[in-house]
Amino acid sequence: MVPNSCEEWDKVADDIKEKRHFPNCIGAQNWKHIVLKQPQNSGSLYFNYKGINSIVLVALINANYKILYIDVGCNGRLSDG
Repeated sequence: MVPNSCEEWDKVADDIKEKRHFPNCIGAQNWKHIVLKQPQNSGSLYFNYKGINSIVLVALINANYKILYIDVGCNGRLSDG
């Protein structure tokens, strides 16, 4: 569950600082391209820089590897940077 208050986010940051020795951080984020068959009539919308069609998964985790936030579905044309 995504933290709802400043206090909850502070707790996430404190855990990361304590367990991972990384101050002023509210989570680790990663993007992943998920390969898919090109949707009909999509043109180059899902065609990414790797030369494949994909959608993008974004995840934010806390110090205990618990997922705080996840989003799946942006078209692969977006950079994973």
